[in-house]
Amino acid sequence: MHHLPDYVFKPTYKWLSGFQKLKKYPITKQNLAIFLTLFIMGCWNGFEPQYIYSGLIYALYSIIHNIYTIQCRKKQKDVLFGTIDIKYTRYISLFLLFNFTAFALYIFSGRCL
Repeated sequence: MHHLPDYVFKPTYKWLSGFQKLKKYPITKQNLAIFLTLFIMGCWNGFEPQYIYSGLIYALYSIIHNIYTIQCRKKQKDVLFGTIDIKYTRYISLFLLFNFTAFALYIFSGRCL
């Protein structure tokens, strides 16, 4: 079974890799491919504004998360939470995840548009 990553993300990343100016920017290529994949996922549900906006929101969340994790790996520390105890970081992360997801699902529902 194939999924959006097989049909959209991988071919887009490969296509972007063909641009000489992007050769030095793998993270930019990755984020552009993530954006396009999740935007298409939103459109896949229908060309209604709420579906497109929710796809864009998930794309934004995913790109922010991608940049965040890469920066944490580079600096070998948590760049957002710093030295906060790991158990508090988990609770804060769960709180943020729940609320950001609930917001995106609210947009997806179309109740606010």
